[in-house]
Amino acid sequence: MHNEEILKHCFDEISKEEDVDLVESIPTNPQYSYAKCWKLTTYVSIKSVSEKIELYIGFSHTFPFKTPDIYYFDTQYDYFPHIDYTSRKLCYLEDGTTYTPNAPIILLRKCISKAKRLIEKGAKRENSKDFIEELYSHWDSEFNGEPFVKDNWMIYGKIPTTSNIFKVWSYKETLVTEKGQVHHLIIPYDSIDHKFETYMRGKPNFTESEILFLSNIEVPDKPPYCITPQIFLNWIKDDGDIKLLKKTLNKDRQLTIAFPLFQTNYFGGCQIPLQPVFRNGFRKLNAFDELTLFEKKNQYLQRFVGKIYSLSRITQRTEGKKIKVRKFTVVGLGSVGSNLCYFLSGWSNAEFILIDKDIMQPENIGRHLHGMKYIQQSKAYSMEEFLRENRPDMNVKSFTASIEDILERNIEEFNGCSAVFLCMGDCMSEQYVLSLVERKVLTIPIFTLWLEPFAIAGHLVYINPIDTLNTNNMLEKDTMLYKHNLILSSEYTGKGTSEFVSRDAGCNGAYTLYSGNDVMLFLSAIYPIINKLIEQPSKTMCYRWVGNINNAKERNIALIEGKHINGDVTELPL
Repeated sequence: MHNEEILKHCFDEISKEEDVDLVESIPTNPQYSYAKCWKLTTYVSIKSVSEKIELYIGFSHTFPFKTPDIYYFDTQYDYFPHIDYTSRKLCYLEDGTTYTPNAPIILLRKCISKAKRLIEKGAKRENSKDFIEELYSHWDSEFNGEPFVKDNWMIYGKIPTTSNIFKVWSYKETLVTEKGQVHHLIIPYDSIDHKFETYMRGKPNFTESEILFLSNIEVPDKPPYCITPQIFLNWIKDDGDIKLLKKTLNKDRQLTIAFPLFQTNYFGGCQIPLQPVFRNGFRKLNAFDELTLFEKKNQYLQRFVGKIYSLSRITQRTEGKKIKVRKFTVVGLGSVGSNLCYFLSGWSNAEFILIDKDIMQPENIGRHLHGMKYIQQSKAYSMEEFLRENRPDMNVKSFTASIEDILERNIEEFNGCSAVFLCMGDCMSEQYVLSLVERKVLTIPIFTLWLEPFAIAGHLVYINPIDTLNTNNMLEKDTMLYKHNLILSSEYTGKGTSEFVSRDAGCNGAYTLYSGNDVMLFLSAIYPIINKLIEQPSKTMCYRWVGNINNAKERNIALIEGKHINGDVTELPL
């Protein structure tokens, strides 16, 4: 609830300085529930003359923790930046601005001053260059009663520099709680990655159409950006583009057009509806004449605005610079492997080889990254789809065979990776992979990850291929158990099959007990080490995470000697 005393005090103080009245609502936003609304009459300095203006101020229920919305309805100084031309709300502060809320009246005076200064600069055309900086938001606004501007367009890769006809892939994305959104993706290339195309064509309601991209368009550097056929012809600065427009429109009698918006990552466009063949009193007309010679030449066309979808653009908005491609092989996409992929996908330019021959089962859901959608689906292909949901053009290969078979067929592809992650919990398969490292057949870093029963501990073994490796050092000779286990070896040999492992139907249905939360705690603790080793390889080393040791106490499971603190990660030699 808003603080009545704060707003009353502010009103009383501002009333001593300006002409201010309480009003019921903001004219362009009457449905918004402000705590209080004011109409403020004040003055701005334009060309050394004081000009009277009116501002409407809406205070939220959380003022002064949220600054007031300030509106300016007079159009005499249009067009200037930092104003929403639909609601007429001024953008006088950057989003995320931090300030002290302890002096509301000082804050309010500052807000009013900034709003007035914004209008002054706009009237004097001192900030016109800011239109380019906020081009997308202005192009996404409607002007002079034109149709609603669509913003569901993207272009793959980069803005073309030549005029041409390109493919458009349209599809619909639907969430459980939403009606769905149709997207249009322009493909300015003759050929494209097959897996990317296959994935996109599998989208719901997929269709393919064409768009005319014109590169020689000179868009005004300030609003209004509404388009009529006559206005658009005036924007075209190349006779070749006009000829291409005529030819394409006359052939199809309707047309979607896109064009660059200055030297930005955005593009604009418009849609020309189907043009009739005949007009009363005239011979058969071509579509271009029908559109440009009569009353339609001054009618608004449907506009749209779009953005680039590309790796370079994503990298620019994340790391801010081009970074090295990282290619990861993940073997075993169960609880640890699937969630590890989520962590690794944080690299904006990651590529993946995914290996798992198993099928997702209902009982896997409790600790797996995936849910019901993927039941009875290949874990490898399910993970590929999951990754492509985030980045459809990600380079991902999936295999549903054993790691032994795959390495026998194509060892060189794996040697081109940044690292291999072994998460299958199969000691003999792990030993096989490590034997290839030992023989210098496999020459990339190896990370092996697993959890002990009940998540009492978790382990990461990092193998640097440049080190001399003796895999026999990892295991106890008599038990073939990992030598750095937190649970005593005698517990494994005495209780292993009866207490540490559960079994479903089938001879190969054994699994170790731990929860999805345990997996996330383990990976959250160990991933910073993985990340550092990817960036800065070091000598071969083992890492042990101390997990839920309360489980050991409750179940009377003996641990190795020493002080064990939950969450600790210890570095141990191989």
